[in-house]
Amino acid sequence: MKMEIHPAPLVHKYSDLLLQISALESLNPHFDIDIVNWGRTQMQTISVDEALQANTKCNLTFDLMLDYPEVEVKKLVLEKRVQAIILNIDAQENLHDLIDLVHFHKKQVGISINPDTHFYQIVPFIAELDIIQIFTVEPGAQGNPFLEKRLKLIASLRQFGYTEKISVDGGVNLSNLLKIAKLGVDICSVGSAISKSDNPAQAYTLMLNKLQSLD
Repeated sequence: MKMEIHPAPLVHKYSDLLLQISALESLNPHFDIDIVNWGRTQMQTISVDEALQANTKCNLTFDLMLDYPEVEVKKLVLEKRVQAIILNIDAQENLHDLIDLVHFHKKQVGISINPDTHFYQIVPFIAELDIIQIFTVEPGAQGNPFLEKRLKLIASLRQFGYTEKISVDGGVNLSNLLKIAKLGVDICSVGSAISKSDNPAQAYTLMLNKLQSLD
């Protein structure tokens, strides 16, 4: 299966989300929307309620960088456009219960792992997950340095026997896209390389064309 590229809006204003979606929705069927409100970073994005107001038919993944995600998960599982919900490994609520809740509503669920997450921390959840998302930057802001050493987790997960989707989020651009694809990643969640481009649609298309060179 060819690696998917998901534009990943991380915005402070609802109007910015609308701009990013309108620039790309005719080209791309899936957006990963970042929701940030946690103790790890000081910044805060728009809320889940605001994001769900966006008038788009695109499929959505919500990446919840929240200490207490349960209230938002209960909203998202009822939304038809939401295909997947990503919880963070450091969330302060019972992740097993939240995973069960998402699966009960027939949606995919994943866990994101931070740059300081040890492999053993994800092991208790591996059998339950549809997606494991590896943060290859310090999460919570776009434009942070790419942490290439975190890509080693891809091989570790496969060697452990994990066969579901692996996503890489953070610092992905044209210069490292093919290297990441060759490691067997299923999804690249791309933020600033698309959203901060002068022409987001062109930036997204260039990435797709580069992937085609692997065919």
